[in-house]
Amino acid sequence: MKALYICQNAIGDIIVSLPSIHFLKEECKDISLDICISESYTDIFLADIHINSVIAVPEEWYEMNTVLPITDIVSHFTKHYDLVVDSMCIPQTAELIERIHPKKAIGIGFTDVVHAYDNYLTLEQWAAWDNGDRTASYCFADIVRLYTNVCSFKEPKLYIVEAAKKQGREWMEEHNPEQRFVIALNPGAGSEAKRWPMSNFIELAQKLKKRGFLPLFIFGPKELSLFQEYSENLAKTGFLIFHSATFSIQPLAGILNQCGLVISNDCAVMHVSAAIGRPTVGIFGPSRSSIWFPYSREKNRVVEKNVPCRKNCNGFCSHFSCLTDIQSEEVLQASLELLDLSIDRK
Repeated sequence: MKALYICQNAIGDIIVSLPSIHFLKEECKDISLDICISESYTDIFLADIHINSVIAVPEEWYEMNTVLPITDIVSHFTKHYDLVVDSMCIPQTAELIERIHPKKAIGIGFTDVVHAYDNYLTLEQWAAWDNGDRTASYCFADIVRLYTNVCSFKEPKLYIVEAAKKQGREWMEEHNPEQRFVIALNPGAGSEAKRWPMSNFIELAQKLKKRGFLPLFIFGPKELSLFQEYSENLAKTGFLIFHSATFSIQPLAGILNQCGLVISNDCAVMHVSAAIGRPTVGIFGPSRSSIWFPYSREKNRVVEKNVPCRKNCNGFCSHFSCLTDIQSEEVLQASLELLDLSIDRK
């Protein structure tokens, strides 16, 4: 049996959908599973034992007003799929399905794409996540469940290639020769509405340093301005800095794998950290952890404020009290508590 899973186009969304992808492979023992994903994020699956083939498509194909000819995209795919699972559900993916003619296609019943599917989640079923009693991982699993009828839940798991692990060890040996306990802090996020103030991160880092920890600041390609503004002073203060100019996940995972704890805004770094099994403290603003943090609360922690406007937030408010009301001491205490538990488990 040959199947194709069409991924989302954001790192966090892809990672929280991993349990449904892995279950599909585990449940259907004879399946050969291909992944369709943006060329920017292919290394998410570089070491994934569940995937037979990764099909990279241009980033711009996912854009709503793409001008890429569908024929250029179809040429990437075989026309002999028994099953296509579409988690993206946009006009481009619906057209792809119609062109490759799988025996069965499943997705979500959005009006402009529903015609492409043999079976689909109703909008009411898909929107159940907004109630806050089901994580996004469960909702992605609902799509797969249309085919398998069942879908047992496991936490998202991201596999790291050995080369990235080695690079992470070497980077840490070079930058932390005294082998101090490193705590990573990620002040960025794709959306500025999800960013806890940088001043709070610096205050937290100073408190951690006083307790003997070595803070490591993580900056990605969307945090270039933060990196340029703060990196010199952070280095002078004695903090480590890791800056990646690309969206490559494996190098980041290799670095985070060397950290004893990761403190991050709700973003890709948070998901990568928790999915590789690092103790993670997630700082949530307008988005809700009940939906977007499908990880064990025994091994991880969440810090968030349920301010009155949060339920209906569109991310464009002027005060962001959901984040500014969070004090560095709260994040510090959550971190120390998690560290105590992590040490007790060893």
